[in-house]
Amino acid sequence: MEQKIKSILDDNVNIFITNDSDEGLKSLNFYLSAIKNQNPYYRFLDAYYIFESFFYKYFRDYVKQLEDSKKDEEFYDEIGSYRNEQAMLKLVFKNCLDKIDIQSIKKFLLEINIQELAKNIGKSYNIKNWEEDDDEKFCSKFADLIYSFRNAIVHSKIEEQNIEKIKNNSELNGKFVSFCNKLLDIANDVLERNIKKW
Repeated sequence: MEQKIKSILDDNVNIFITNDSDEGLKSLNFYLSAIKNQNPYYRFLDAYYIFESFFYKYFRDYVKQLEDSKKDEEFYDEIGSYRNEQAMLKLVFKNCLDKIDIQSIKKFLLEINIQELAKNIGKSYNIKNWEEDDDEKFCSKFADLIYSFRNAIVHSKIEEQNIEKIKNNSELNGKFVSFCNKLLDIANDVLERNIKKW
């Protein structure tokens, strides 16, 4: 990964990158920030911003696929269902996670007892019931989980989403650090997948 970043960023300032790579460069900056930052909450946000930087790329791809297969009314209804951040995040996961990723993520979330972490930000998840065989549903639930923690960090003054409850408990904080590291691994995979296309 570091060699790929170096080859893209350090080519005597002569960077030959197409417009499609704008999202990629933004995401590389977030990745570099995440691996340098010691604060797991800022690292989590950097990982989130990596996914966010690809929202419109995957949304464009999705719209192109719809254009040929739907009537006008259905087309606009489908597009309308992807107007919020959670839905866009779901698109990124849907395009970048495979069955093995999904199984690995579910197993990891159960191991760190993500339900306990989520309760501390006012959310309830039953990870055991997340279907591994339905990519669409899994990615939707996983996107909601990630988005909930993102909101808890960004809007930490809202009482029921107060991330301070996790920060102030060493055991929960340790679990959050593990969660953050896993999210960065997933973000790294998303970057790798997209760098290959540049």
